[in-house]
Amino acid sequence: MELNAVDGLTHGAVTPAEYAETIDNVKDGYHHVLVDDGDVGKAVTAASDYLKSAEPAADGESYDPKTGDWMKLVSAIGQACLAAGSDLTALHDFGG
Repeated sequence: MELNAVDGLTHGAVTPAEYAETIDNVKDGYHHVLVDDGDVGKAVTAASDYLKSAEPAADGESYDPKTGDWMKLVSAIGQACLAAGSDLTALHDFGG
């Protein structure tokens, strides 16, 4: 959702309001992921904690998915999943 929202806004296929709404939905999703106390859970919790304290972006979305800090947190989730033996795959396909 996040990647498609970013591309959609970049290509003018998504309005700024639709973009902000999608980013807010992604943020809400992180707060509802069920986690355990393993490394994957710790990485998801770190991302959720970051989102709880993230400053809203200039365009009104609740966080900026293009920041280095956020990208590092998402990468840490992927690395923890791989270390746990679970491939993390994201299908990103914008356009039509």
